[in-house]
Amino acid sequence: MFIQKSAFVAALLASASAAATTCSSSGTTLWGPTTNWDGVKFTLPLGEYNLFASRDYVNSKSVVEGRAAAGRFLDVGAGFGSALYTEFGAQPAQCSQIGSILEAHKLYPGLRYTLTVGGEVRGFPSTINNGAMAYVSSELSSNDTVFRPADGPCHAEKVSPDHLPFDFDGASQYLGNLSTSLAALPATGNWAAGASSKECVLTLNGGLDTEVVSVNAKVLANCNTLTFGSTLSGTLILNVNSKDPRVMNIDFQQLSSSANRIIWNFYDASVVHLGLVSFYGTVLAPKAIVDGKSGLIKGNVYAKSVSGPIQILRASYDGCIPGPAPPTSSTVSGTASATATPSGGYTITASTSATVSSVSVSGASSAPTVSATSALPSYSVSTAAPSSTASAQPYKCVPINTQRPYMRKRGQTKNI
Repeated sequence: MFIQKSAFVAALLASASAAATTCSSSGTTLWGPTTNWDGVKFTLPLGEYNLFASRDYVNSKSVVEGRAAAGRFLDVGAGFGSALYTEFGAQPAQCSQIGSILEAHKLYPGLRYTLTVGGEVRGFPSTINNGAMAYVSSELSSNDTVFRPADGPCHAEKVSPDHLPFDFDGASQYLGNLSTSLAALPATGNWAAGASSKECVLTLNGGLDTEVVSVNAKVLANCNTLTFGSTLSGTLILNVNSKDPRVMNIDFQQLSSSANRIIWNFYDASVVHLGLVSFYGTVLAPKAIVDGKSGLIKGNVYAKSVSGPIQILRASYDGCIPGPAPPTSSTVSGTASATATPSGGYTITASTSATVSSVSVSGASSAPTVSATSALPSYSVSTAAPSSTASAQPYKCVPINTQRPYMRKRGQTKNI
Protein backbone atom coordinates (compact mmCIF):
# COMPACT_ATOMS: atom_id res chain seq x y z
CA MET A 1 0.00 0.00 0.00
CA PHE A 2 1.12 3.54 -0.61
CA ILE A 3 0.89 6.38 1.87
CA GLN A 4 -0.37 9.42 -0.01
CA LYS A 5 0.76 12.86 1.25
CA SER A 6 2.80 11.43 4.16
CA ALA A 7 5.97 13.19 5.23
CA PHE A 8 7.84 9.90 4.82
CA VAL A 9 6.92 9.48 1.16
CA ALA A 10 7.37 13.19 0.41
CA ALA A 11 10.88 13.18 1.83
CA LEU A 12 11.93 9.89 0.27
CA LEU A 13 10.67 10.78 -3.21
CA ALA A 14 11.67 14.45 -3.21
CA SER A 15 14.47 14.05 -5.73
CA ALA A 16 12.38 12.02 -8.17
CA SER A 17 9.06 13.87 -8.15
CA ALA A 18 8.06 17.31 -6.91
CA ALA A 19 5.47 17.23 -4.15
CA ALA A 20 2.40 17.24 -6.40
CA THR A 21 -0.17 17.06 -3.64
CA THR A 22 -2.51 19.91 -4.52
CA CYS A 23 -4.11 21.47 -7.57
CA SER A 24 -2.67 24.95 -7.20
CA SER A 25 -4.63 26.37 -10.13
CA SER A 26 -8.01 24.90 -9.25
CA GLY A 27 -10.73 27.47 -8.65
CA THR A 28 -8.67 30.42 -9.86
CA THR A 29 -7.79 32.15 -13.10
CA LEU A 30 -4.30 32.95 -11.78
CA TRP A 31 -2.36 30.38 -13.78
CA GLY A 32 0.40 31.04 -16.29
CA PRO A 33 4.10 31.90 -16.45
CA THR A 34 5.84 34.11 -13.93
CA THR A 35 6.14 37.79 -14.78
CA ASN A 36 7.37 40.87 -12.96
CA TRP A 37 5.82 44.27 -12.45
CA ASP A 38 8.15 46.90 -11.00
CA GLY A 39 10.29 44.16 -9.50
CA VAL A 40 7.38 42.29 -7.90
CA LYS A 41 6.74 38.75 -9.10
CA PHE A 42 3.27 37.81 -10.27
CA THR A 43 1.73 34.85 -12.00
CA LEU A 44 0.55 36.16 -15.36
CA PRO A 45 -3.14 35.26 -15.10
CA LEU A 46 -3.76 33.80 -18.54
CA GLY A 47 -7.14 32.61 -17.33
CA GLU A 48 -8.20 36.27 -17.33
CA TYR A 49 -7.65 36.63 -21.07
CA ASN A 50 -10.81 35.89 -23.03
CA LEU A 51 -8.78 35.94 -26.25
CA PHE A 52 -5.02 35.46 -26.64
CA ALA A 53 -3.61 35.34 -30.18
CA SER A 54 0.16 35.08 -30.33
CA ARG A 55 -0.02 36.68 -33.79
CA ASP A 56 -3.22 38.26 -35.19
CA TYR A 57 -6.89 38.96 -34.54
CA VAL A 58 -8.63 39.99 -37.78
CA ASN A 59 -11.91 40.19 -39.73
CA SER A 60 -14.35 40.67 -36.89
CA LYS A 61 -16.97 43.24 -35.99
CA SER A 62 -18.30 41.06 -33.22
CA VAL A 63 -17.60 41.05 -29.49
CA VAL A 64 -14.99 39.79 -27.04
CA GLU A 65 -16.55 40.16 -23.60
CA GLY A 66 -13.29 39.95 -21.66
CA ARG A 67 -9.67 41.00 -22.14
CA ALA A 68 -7.88 40.35 -25.40
CA ALA A 69 -4.30 40.30 -26.66
CA ALA A 70 -2.82 40.05 -30.15
CA GLY A 71 0.92 39.68 -30.57
CA ARG A 72 1.46 40.96 -34.12
CA PHE A 73 -1.47 43.02 -35.36
CA LEU A 74 -5.11 43.81 -34.75
CA ASP A 75 -7.54 44.54 -37.57
CA VAL A 76 -11.08 44.35 -36.21
CA GLY A 77 -14.04 46.57 -35.48
CA ALA A 78 -15.06 44.47 -32.50
CA GLY A 79 -15.99 45.57 -28.99
CA PHE A 80 -13.96 44.44 -25.98
CA GLY A 81 -14.34 44.08 -22.23
CA SER A 82 -18.07 44.60 -21.68
CA ALA A 83 -18.29 41.80 -19.08
CA LEU A 84 -15.18 42.68 -17.05
CA TYR A 85 -15.37 43.17 -13.26
CA THR A 86 -18.95 41.89 -12.97
CA GLU A 87 -17.72 39.28 -10.48
CA PHE A 88 -16.88 42.10 -8.06
CA GLY A 89 -20.44 43.37 -7.91
CA ALA A 90 -20.07 46.54 -9.95
CA GLN A 91 -18.02 47.71 -12.90
CA PRO A 92 -15.72 50.72 -12.45
CA ALA A 93 -17.42 54.10 -12.83
CA GLN A 94 -14.18 55.71 -14.00
CA CYS A 95 -10.87 54.50 -15.38
CA SER A 96 -9.06 55.74 -12.27
CA GLN A 97 -10.88 53.13 -10.15
CA ILE A 98 -9.48 50.14 -12.03
CA GLY A 99 -6.06 50.13 -10.36
CA SER A 100 -7.66 50.16 -6.91
CA ILE A 101 -9.95 47.24 -7.81
CA LEU A 102 -7.00 45.15 -9.03
CA GLU A 103 -4.97 45.99 -5.94
CA ALA A 104 -7.85 45.20 -3.58
CA HIS A 105 -8.21 41.74 -5.10
CA LYS A 106 -4.45 41.17 -5.39
CA LEU A 107 -4.61 40.87 -9.17
CA TYR A 108 -1.83 41.53 -11.64
CA PRO A 109 -1.59 45.29 -12.32
CA GLY A 110 -1.20 44.67 -16.07
CA LEU A 111 -4.85 43.61 -16.16
CA ARG A 112 -5.77 47.29 -16.30
CA TYR A 113 -5.35 46.90 -20.07
CA THR A 114 -8.51 45.51 -21.62
CA LEU A 115 -6.70 45.21 -24.95
CA THR A 116 -2.98 44.60 -25.59
CA VAL A 117 -1.45 44.66 -29.08
CA GLY A 118 2.19 43.64 -29.41
CA GLY A 119 2.46 45.12 -32.90
CA GLU A 120 0.30 47.28 -35.15
CA VAL A 121 -3.30 48.37 -34.82
CA ARG A 122 -4.67 48.29 -38.39
CA GLY A 123 -8.35 48.46 -37.55
CA PHE A 124 -9.56 50.25 -34.47
CA PRO A 125 -12.09 48.60 -32.13
CA SER A 126 -15.62 49.94 -31.93
CA THR A 127 -15.57 50.03 -28.12
CA ILE A 128 -13.05 49.29 -25.37
CA ASN A 129 -14.74 48.81 -22.02
CA ASN A 130 -13.39 48.87 -18.49
CA GLY A 131 -9.73 49.39 -19.24
CA ALA A 132 -7.02 50.93 -21.38
CA MET A 133 -5.35 49.71 -24.57
CA ALA A 134 -1.60 49.18 -24.95
CA TYR A 135 -0.18 49.00 -28.47
CA VAL A 136 3.17 49.36 -30.20
CA SER A 137 2.32 51.08 -33.51
CA SER A 138 -0.54 52.39 -35.61
CA GLU A 139 -1.15 54.80 -38.46
CA LEU A 140 -4.71 55.32 -37.26
CA SER A 141 -5.98 58.05 -35.01
CA SER A 142 -8.24 57.48 -32.07
CA ASN A 143 -10.09 59.43 -29.43
CA ASP A 144 -11.55 58.71 -26.07
CA THR A 145 -15.07 58.22 -27.40
CA VAL A 146 -14.44 54.51 -27.99
CA PHE A 147 -13.63 53.96 -24.31
CA ARG A 148 -16.22 53.12 -21.66
CA PRO A 149 -17.14 54.41 -19.19
CA ALA A 150 -17.26 57.74 -20.95
CA ASP A 151 -16.91 59.64 -17.68
CA GLY A 152 -13.22 59.62 -16.82
CA PRO A 153 -12.33 57.24 -19.65
CA CYS A 154 -9.19 55.20 -20.16
CA HIS A 155 -6.92 55.82 -23.13
CA ALA A 156 -4.96 54.16 -25.90
CA GLU A 157 -1.33 54.07 -24.80
CA LYS A 158 1.43 53.76 -27.37
CA VAL A 159 4.36 51.91 -25.79
CA SER A 160 7.64 50.29 -26.81
CA PRO A 161 7.69 46.47 -26.97
CA ASP A 162 9.52 46.20 -23.64
CA HIS A 163 6.79 48.26 -21.95
CA LEU A 164 3.98 45.86 -22.83
CA PRO A 165 2.26 44.33 -19.80
CA PHE A 166 3.66 40.86 -20.59
CA ASP A 167 5.99 38.92 -22.88
CA PHE A 168 4.04 37.42 -25.79
CA ASP A 169 6.77 34.87 -26.56
CA GLY A 170 6.88 33.60 -22.98
CA ALA A 171 3.10 33.33 -22.73
CA SER A 172 2.90 31.56 -26.10
CA GLN A 173 5.54 29.05 -25.10
CA TYR A 174 3.71 28.36 -21.86
CA LEU A 175 0.46 27.66 -23.72
CA GLY A 176 2.28 25.38 -26.18
CA ASN A 177 3.79 23.39 -23.33
CA LEU A 178 0.40 23.18 -21.64
CA SER A 179 -1.26 21.84 -24.80
CA THR A 180 1.45 19.20 -25.27
CA SER A 181 1.23 18.02 -21.67
CA LEU A 182 -2.56 17.76 -21.76
CA ALA A 183 -2.42 15.74 -24.98
CA ALA A 184 -0.21 13.15 -23.28
CA LEU A 185 -2.72 12.38 -20.52
CA PRO A 186 -4.41 8.96 -20.67
CA ALA A 187 -8.14 9.00 -21.25
CA THR A 188 -10.67 8.41 -18.47
CA GLY A 189 -13.76 8.72 -20.67
CA ASN A 190 -14.91 8.21 -24.24
CA TRP A 191 -16.21 10.19 -27.22
CA ALA A 192 -17.89 8.07 -29.88
CA ALA A 193 -20.45 8.10 -32.67
CA GLY A 194 -23.96 7.28 -31.54
CA ALA A 195 -26.77 5.30 -33.12
CA SER A 196 -27.00 7.98 -35.79
CA SER A 197 -23.96 9.13 -37.72
CA LYS A 198 -24.86 12.70 -36.70
CA GLU A 199 -24.92 11.88 -33.00
CA CYS A 200 -21.92 12.02 -30.67
CA VAL A 201 -21.93 10.36 -27.27
CA LEU A 202 -19.72 11.62 -24.43
CA THR A 203 -19.21 9.18 -21.57
CA LEU A 204 -17.16 9.98 -18.47
CA ASN A 205 -15.75 7.83 -15.70
CA GLY A 206 -17.63 9.93 -13.14
CA GLY A 207 -16.57 11.32 -9.80
CA LEU A 208 -13.01 12.21 -10.83
CA ASP A 209 -11.54 15.65 -10.24
CA THR A 210 -10.17 15.62 -13.79
CA GLU A 211 -11.67 13.75 -16.73
CA VAL A 212 -9.71 13.31 -19.97
CA VAL A 213 -11.29 12.27 -23.26
CA SER A 214 -9.64 11.67 -26.64
CA VAL A 215 -11.84 12.99 -29.46
CA ASN A 216 -11.55 11.72 -33.02
CA ALA A 217 -11.87 14.78 -35.25
CA LYS A 218 -13.67 12.82 -37.98
CA VAL A 219 -16.36 11.75 -35.53
CA LEU A 220 -16.59 15.30 -34.17
CA ALA A 221 -16.98 16.76 -37.67
CA ASN A 222 -20.09 14.64 -38.28
CA CYS A 223 -21.85 15.66 -35.05
CA ASN A 224 -24.91 17.85 -34.92
CA THR A 225 -26.20 16.50 -31.60
CA LEU A 226 -24.46 15.54 -28.37
CA THR A 227 -25.64 12.90 -25.93
CA PHE A 228 -24.09 13.46 -22.53
CA GLY A 229 -25.58 11.52 -19.67
CA SER A 230 -22.66 11.74 -17.25
CA THR A 231 -22.12 14.07 -14.34
CA LEU A 232 -19.19 16.47 -14.63
CA SER A 233 -18.08 17.52 -11.16
CA GLY A 234 -14.58 18.77 -11.99
CA THR A 235 -12.42 19.58 -14.99
CA LEU A 236 -12.88 18.09 -18.46
CA ILE A 237 -10.01 17.92 -20.97
CA LEU A 238 -11.08 17.08 -24.54
CA ASN A 239 -8.02 16.23 -26.65
CA VAL A 240 -8.97 16.60 -30.32
CA ASN A 241 -6.67 15.12 -32.96
CA SER A 242 -6.19 16.29 -36.60
CA LYS A 243 -4.39 19.20 -38.19
CA ASP A 244 -7.60 20.49 -39.76
CA PRO A 245 -10.52 19.82 -37.38
CA ARG A 246 -14.02 21.09 -38.18
CA VAL A 247 -16.90 21.72 -35.81
CA MET A 248 -20.03 22.86 -37.62
CA ASN A 249 -23.74 23.24 -36.96
CA ILE A 250 -23.90 22.01 -33.38
CA ASP A 251 -24.96 23.38 -30.00
CA PHE A 252 -23.04 21.95 -27.03
CA GLN A 253 -25.58 23.40 -24.60
CA GLN A 254 -25.26 20.40 -22.27
CA LEU A 255 -21.74 21.55 -21.43
CA SER A 256 -22.68 25.20 -20.82
CA SER A 257 -22.79 25.05 -17.02
CA SER A 258 -19.17 23.83 -16.94
CA ALA A 259 -17.74 26.16 -19.59
CA ASN A 260 -15.18 27.61 -17.17
CA ARG A 261 -13.81 24.12 -16.41
CA ILE A 262 -13.57 22.63 -19.92
CA ILE A 263 -10.59 22.72 -22.29
CA TRP A 264 -10.90 21.71 -25.93
CA ASN A 265 -7.26 20.97 -26.70
CA PHE A 266 -6.58 21.11 -30.45
CA TYR A 267 -2.98 20.11 -29.82
CA ASP A 268 -1.95 19.32 -33.41
CA ALA A 269 -4.17 21.68 -35.40
CA SER A 270 -3.01 24.17 -38.01
CA VAL A 271 -6.53 25.48 -38.63
CA VAL A 272 -9.63 25.01 -36.45
CA HIS A 273 -12.86 25.63 -38.40
CA LEU A 274 -15.89 26.70 -36.35
CA GLY A 275 -19.24 27.64 -37.88
CA LEU A 276 -22.87 27.78 -36.71
CA VAL A 277 -21.76 26.55 -33.30
CA SER A 278 -22.53 27.22 -29.67
CA PHE A 279 -19.22 26.13 -28.25
CA TYR A 280 -18.70 25.91 -24.48
CA GLY A 281 -15.27 25.73 -22.91
CA THR A 282 -11.78 27.07 -23.55
CA VAL A 283 -10.30 26.57 -27.03
CA LEU A 284 -6.59 25.78 -26.71
CA ALA A 285 -4.99 25.74 -30.17
CA PRO A 286 -1.53 27.32 -29.78
CA LYS A 287 -0.31 26.37 -33.27
CA ALA A 288 -3.52 27.11 -35.15
CA ILE A 289 -5.60 29.75 -36.85
CA VAL A 290 -9.07 29.63 -35.33
CA ASP A 291 -11.43 30.39 -38.21
CA GLY A 292 -14.67 31.40 -36.50
CA LYS A 293 -17.18 31.88 -39.27
CA SER A 294 -20.28 32.19 -37.09
CA GLY A 295 -21.77 31.30 -33.75
CA LEU A 296 -20.26 31.74 -30.31
CA ILE A 297 -17.56 30.46 -28.02
CA LYS A 298 -18.29 30.79 -24.31
CA GLY A 299 -14.81 30.40 -22.91
CA ASN A 300 -11.28 31.59 -23.52
CA VAL A 301 -9.54 31.25 -26.89
CA TYR A 302 -5.77 30.69 -27.06
CA ALA A 303 -4.46 30.43 -30.62
CA LYS A 304 -1.80 31.59 -33.05
CA SER A 305 -4.38 33.72 -34.86
CA VAL A 306 -8.14 34.26 -34.69
CA SER A 307 -10.23 35.31 -37.67
CA GLY A 308 -13.91 35.85 -38.26
CA PRO A 309 -17.05 37.23 -36.63
CA ILE A 310 -17.64 34.49 -34.07
CA GLN A 311 -18.64 35.91 -30.67
CA ILE A 312 -16.22 35.22 -27.82
CA LEU A 313 -18.07 35.34 -24.50
CA ARG A 314 -16.48 35.45 -21.09
CA ALA A 315 -16.16 32.23 -19.08
CA SER A 316 -12.69 32.54 -17.58
CA TYR A 317 -11.00 29.16 -17.23
CA ASP A 318 -10.46 28.32 -13.56
CA GLY A 319 -10.37 24.54 -13.75
CA CYS A 320 -7.46 22.31 -12.89
CA ILE A 321 -4.18 22.12 -14.78
CA PRO A 322 -3.52 18.38 -14.38
CA GLY A 323 -0.17 16.59 -14.26
CA PRO A 324 0.78 12.91 -14.02
CA ALA A 325 0.51 11.07 -10.73
CA PRO A 326 3.70 10.58 -8.70
CA PRO A 327 5.50 7.40 -9.83
CA THR A 328 4.99 4.24 -7.83
CA SER A 329 8.66 3.33 -8.31
CA SER A 330 11.35 5.98 -8.07
CA THR A 331 15.09 6.14 -7.62
CA VAL A 332 16.03 8.15 -4.57
CA SER A 333 19.54 9.20 -3.64
CA GLY A 334 21.11 11.50 -1.11
CA THR A 335 19.71 12.29 2.31
CA ALA A 336 16.05 12.96 3.03
CA SER A 337 14.31 13.52 6.33
CA ALA A 338 10.85 14.41 7.56
CA THR A 339 9.29 15.01 10.97
CA ALA A 340 5.65 14.18 11.52
CA THR A 341 3.17 15.85 13.89
CA PRO A 342 3.52 15.31 17.66
CA SER A 343 0.71 12.75 17.74
CA GLY A 344 2.43 9.54 16.70
CA GLY A 345 5.01 11.05 14.34
CA TYR A 346 8.48 9.89 13.37
CA THR A 347 11.76 11.08 11.94
CA ILE A 348 13.51 9.17 9.20
CA THR A 349 16.81 9.82 7.42
CA ALA A 350 17.88 8.07 4.22
CA SER A 351 21.52 8.32 3.24
CA THR A 352 22.04 5.96 0.30
CA SER A 353 20.53 5.44 -3.12
CA ALA A 354 17.63 3.03 -3.62
CA THR A 355 14.78 2.34 -5.99
CA VAL A 356 11.67 2.52 -3.83
CA SER A 357 8.90 0.26 -5.01
CA SER A 358 6.60 0.48 -2.00
CA VAL A 359 6.24 2.10 1.38
CA SER A 360 4.04 0.83 4.15
CA VAL A 361 3.32 1.49 7.82
CA SER A 362 1.67 -1.12 10.00
CA GLY A 363 1.15 -1.68 13.68
CA ALA A 364 1.41 0.73 16.56
CA SER A 365 4.99 -0.16 17.32
CA SER A 366 6.45 -0.97 13.91
CA ALA A 367 8.72 1.27 11.88
CA PRO A 368 8.10 2.23 8.27
CA THR A 369 9.34 -0.39 5.82
CA VAL A 370 10.85 0.15 2.40
CA SER A 371 11.20 -2.44 -0.36
CA ALA A 372 13.78 -1.66 -3.02
CA THR A 373 15.67 -3.15 -5.95
CA SER A 374 19.03 -1.87 -4.74
CA ALA A 375 20.66 -1.11 -1.43
CA LEU A 376 18.17 0.21 1.07
CA PRO A 377 18.71 3.59 2.68
CA SER A 378 19.54 3.58 6.35
CA TYR A 379 17.04 5.22 8.65
CA SER A 380 16.13 5.78 12.26
CA VAL A 381 12.69 6.10 13.81
CA SER A 382 12.17 8.27 16.88
CA THR A 383 8.55 7.38 17.64
CA ALA A 384 6.03 4.87 16.46
CA ALA A 385 4.58 5.65 13.07
CA PRO A 386 0.81 5.82 12.75
CA SER A 387 -1.07 3.17 10.87
CA SER A 388 -2.14 4.49 7.51
CA THR A 389 -3.04 3.24 4.07
CA ALA A 390 -4.11 5.07 0.96
CA SER A 391 -4.00 4.67 -2.79
CA ALA A 392 -2.49 6.90 -5.40
CA GLN A 393 -4.90 9.01 -7.42
CA PRO A 394 -4.83 8.90 -11.25
CA TYR A 395 -3.94 12.60 -11.54
CA LYS A 396 -2.52 15.37 -9.46
CA CYS A 397 -2.78 18.99 -10.37
CA VAL A 398 0.42 20.97 -10.48
CA PRO A 399 1.31 24.36 -11.89
CA ILE A 400 3.01 24.29 -15.27
CA ASN A 401 5.40 27.20 -15.04
CA THR A 402 8.54 26.62 -17.05
CA GLN A 403 9.05 30.05 -18.53
CA ARG A 404 11.74 32.50 -17.65
CA PRO A 405 10.56 35.57 -15.72
CA TYR A 406 9.94 38.63 -17.79
CA MET A 407 10.88 42.00 -16.35
CA ARG A 408 8.52 44.78 -17.26
CA LYS A 409 10.30 48.10 -17.39
CA ARG A 410 8.29 51.10 -16.39
CA GLY A 411 8.35 54.13 -18.63
CA GLN A 412 6.28 56.95 -19.89
CA THR A 413 3.43 56.27 -22.23
CA LYS A 414 2.05 58.49 -24.94
CA ASN A 415 -1.62 58.88 -25.74
CA ILE A 416 -2.77 59.06 -29.33
